[in-house]
Amino acid sequence: MKSHNNHISRWRHKGIPIRMKSTGYLMHNKFVIIDDEALLTGSLNWTVQGVTGNRENVLLTTDTRLVGAYRQEFIKMWNEFSDV
Repeated sequence: MKSHNNHISRWRHKGIPIRMKSTGYLMHNKFVIIDDEALLTGSLNWTVQGVTGNRENVLLTTDTRLVGAYRQEFIKMWNEFSDV
């Protein structure tokens, strides 16, 4: 949030809610839930370097058990983190 390249203020200005955990530890989860129907997860860093240079992996699934489990984890984290 304190880096000069962050987009948080731009996203907030557009009405996108942002939450952040204020500890010294990093959250390293990388996943997206699309319309409660699909899940993208893996080691992929969603950067130019991650997509074009790194050896990363990504999984796309519509398995309802996996989508549901990740959705529950997202809700848990969302409720735990602070509004910024």
